[in-house]
Amino acid sequence: MKSFLTTIFFCLFLFVAYAQEDNLPSSDIKGRFSLGVRSTQSLFGSSGYPGMGFGGQFKIRLSKRLNTEWFADHIKTDLGGLGHRETAHIGWSVIFYPFSYEIKKGAFLPFLLAGHCFDFAKINGYQHIGNAEISTKFDNKRWTSAVQIGVGTSYHLSERFDLSFSAQYMSHLGNDLHIEKVEPEDHEVGNYLLSDDDHDQLTMEGHLLLTLSLNYILIR
Repeated sequence: MKSFLTTIFFCLFLFVAYAQEDNLPSSDIKGRFSLGVRSTQSLFGSSGYPGMGFGGQFKIRLSKRLNTEWFADHIKTDLGGLGHRETAHIGWSVIFYPFSYEIKKGAFLPFLLAGHCFDFAKINGYQHIGNAEISTKFDNKRWTSAVQIGVGTSYHLSERFDLSFSAQYMSHLGNDLHIEKVEPEDHEVGNYLLSDDDHDQLTMEGHLLLTLSLNYILIR
């Protein structure tokens, strides 16, 4: 249901975008403020399961070739039906346009990005008999600090609206949040997740983040 509503929201944004007039002078770039919504997918994480989420961001343009992005994401990952992971990102990135920087309808603007974020992760594990949950095994939480680097491109639907896609690798440093799948023994029913009790051990954890966003320039 959430994905359906997100799709409808994006379609409405696209409709409005094509209806906008191109009324922003291309010379006035510095200081532009844009607001947007985003859909995010997390891949190749330590759990081995993909995560999907949504969020928002705003951008403040520093110069012709430099932009900043301030974002927040909420991502949920199904751990093979044996539990779920919820992740929240709050961070910022610096965006560099190595080629074109001119904002006009129909323009593609490739970019490089690098930044930092704070991450909150929570894992719930449970056991099932068929479709019925019978017990909650654990509820682990942690905060980490992360850095990210990646590439992307923006396509300007108008001089106010752009559709952006980016792929970035995010590396987290924080306490270990390790789980593993446990096969049932003779006296047990159903697979379940087992949490590692050593949460004080620092570890590096990375994953690929794919983001599709729609942005609107509010202040030029």
